[in-house]
Amino acid sequence: MTFVVQIFFSEDTIRRAQENFELLLSVARQPQGVHPKLGRILKRTFDEVTRVGEYIQREKRRRTSKSTGL
Repeated sequence: MTFVVQIFFSEDTIRRAQENFELLLSVARQPQGVHPKLGRILKRTFDEVTRVGEYIQREKRRRTSKSTGL
């Protein structure tokens, strides 16, 4: 028998993450651009967020197709 452990995040953790994501996006949208060093950090961060988002999308599609029998 396999047990799946689920992880839950506190409201404070989620709130802080959302505030930080909003800050990242606002800095990235600056019309004057950002310093090259910060630009490299933001690029790595956005690449990782994209990777995680794509993983979640694949898993959601996989679970949906299993439950609908497709």
